[in-house]
Order: sequence, then C-alpha cells, then structure tokens
Amino acid sequence: MEYKGLPVLLLDIVDDPTHETGISENAIVDDPAIKLSFIAFNDQPRLQQFAVASEDRRIITGPLLVPDQPVYRNDKKGEYYAMFTRDAVERTALKFFRQGNGNKVNLMHNTGELVSDIVLFESFIYDTSRGVQPVKGFEGVPEGTWFVSYKVDNEKVWQDIKDGTFKGFSMQGLFNHITTEDDEAELAELRATAELLRDKLRQVVEKI
Repeated sequence: MEYKGLPVLLLDIVDDPTHETGISENAIVDDPAIKLSFIAFNDQPRLQQFAVASEDRRIITGPLLVPDQPVYRNDKKGEYYAMFTRDAVERTALKFFRQGNGNKVNLMHNTGELVSDIVLFESFIYDTSRGVQPVKGFEGVPEGTWFVSYKVDNEKVWQDIKDGTFKGFSMQGLFNHITTEDDEAELAELRATAELLRDKLRQVVEKI
C-alpha cells in the first residue's frame, strides 16, 4: 500500500492490557499531526442548573484519532505514512481507558512531564449506526473518528489555548507497524488465536 509514492504503515496495538502497545499520554500541541484543531468552549451558555453556570467552562473538544488518514512520518524507518484503521482506532481507545491513561496529559510531547488540572471527562467515537454524530465543526471527518473533551483548570495552559498557542491533540505511545495486507491478515489471525487461548484459560480457571 502506498500514498503519494511512499509506503503506508498501518498502526495497531495488542489488545492485552499488560502489553506495552497503546497510547501512554495525550499531548496538547501547536501543530497536531492529524491537522485538525480542537474547539475551545468558553463563555457559552448552558442550562441554569447550578450557581456557577455563568463561569468560564474551559472545555476543549476535538479529534484524537482519525481513521484511514495517512500521516507523514520520517524516522529511523525512513519516510512513510502512518495510518489507523477504524477497527484499530476503536481498540486503541478501549485500551487507553483500560490502562487508566485518560488524565495523562503533557505539552508538546514532553513525555513524563504531566500537566495538572486538565481532566478528560468525555470521549466518543463517531458512529451513525449507534446514533453518535461528530462534534459541530467536524462534520467532515470519517466515521470511526475518536473525539475527546478535556476540562482545563490549569490557568497557564488555558491562556495558551485561548491565545492560539496550542491548537490540538496529539497522542503518543507504542504501536505495531503493519506493512502489507498479508501482515494485517496474519495479525488478525494472531488476535483470534490469543482470544481463543484466553477463553480456554477462563474455562480452566472456572473449573478449579
């Protein structure tokens, strides 16, 4: 598979929550790789249910992963495009929450330098079969796009978001690279085998 004359590597994870693949942190950056900026919600009206309803909401919402979108990379593997399938996006999102990484946020991919007072409180995948629509302003993204929303109480970060310094999300982590359709089929077979083994193990444990 190629895109603009370069190979396309499909990114994927191992579903086992103890395996190292997956998103370890989410970064707030000035130039998101997916080229889609988040929307910052502030001073927007909401239902008058609480006394604090007039305060600044400080919510940012945007895509974290977009399926079938080639993203240019140039690293030790050389020049290539990386891409997630719709299935890989969904499984990556699920593993992200299973590992409890929702509130691990850094700035500009400074790994390990987590920022306080930024909380993930909303996450959904655009899926018309379940009646889940994209956020207003992102209607052009493909189905399977994963959206997240963060509440930003960190004053410095919020000011940087409002003045346009930070424009979007950029996930980081470890992923398997699938180079051909044959490799993709092989990985699917390995997943099925692993699931079968887990089922057999559960049956054995239940009999003990």
